[in-house]
Amino acid sequence: ADNLNRKLKKFDLIIDFDKDVLPLTQKKRGGTITFKHVYMALSEKIIERCGKGKPTADFIRQQLCFDIAECDYNLLCDANDPHYVYDLISTLRSSSKATCKECEYPSVQSVLQVAKEQGLICAYQYDGEDNWIASENDCESAVKQFQKRLDCVKQLGFTAVSICVKNLGLVTACAFTKAIEENQMLVILNEKTEYPRNRFDIVNLDGCESFVNKCAFAILGNAVSIISNPEDSMFSAKTVEKCPSFDERLAIFYGIGRRKV
Repeated sequence: ADNLNRKLKKFDLIIDFDKDVLPLTQKKRGGTITFKHVYMALSEKIIERCGKGKPTADFIRQQLCFDIAECDYNLLCDANDPHYVYDLISTLRSSSKATCKECEYPSVQSVLQVAKEQGLICAYQYDGEDNWIASENDCESAVKQFQKRLDCVKQLGFTAVSICVKNLGLVTACAFTKAIEENQMLVILNEKTEYPRNRFDIVNLDGCESFVNKCAFAILGNAVSIISNPEDSMFSAKTVEKCPSFDERLAIFYGIGRRKV
């Protein structure tokens, strides 16, 4: 908010964190405060000043000098856009250069250690290049590079991998899913659906659906199993000793997850 205010003060647009941002959050109920809340506060102030439609789009592009993509500019020119506020938030986030100050984050090793102690499934998020055409045309090369990444993250202690089908393309996503299965890790399909315009499409993964489905329920089964004892997790030393086969453990925890729902 402070970084944005430095850029906005000459336009008499000031975001008061306590008065403008906090009321938009669920902080009192233990919710988190995110960048979206800050940009929502800014969006409301801009709309209040300019109104929805072309005046707001021109203010952001011509006055604030934010680098807006043409498709986003056209969306903001439509005053009847049912997702107007969210499209404005998305545009401000992607085009604004304001960033938070450097933060100290815990090391990957420390996070994985805590996950292991608590019996949690820890997933490595692989977004990949946002160029699915290239990966689809050279899927074999993409899989080889991905396999190197898998070797690294598995050695670190990750037990699952999250992939974005839209970024990878259908052929590559299926090949990656099979590689994850061969490495005896769980797969999670993800998509950014934080705005109403975003969708999570159901896709045909060409023979991988069964594994994806089993992983989803196995993760639920793992959550159920560790409630009383973290050592009852799918990847704990105790469980692996009792049931060394990854496929058998997957089937067991899949069953636990299925019974839960």
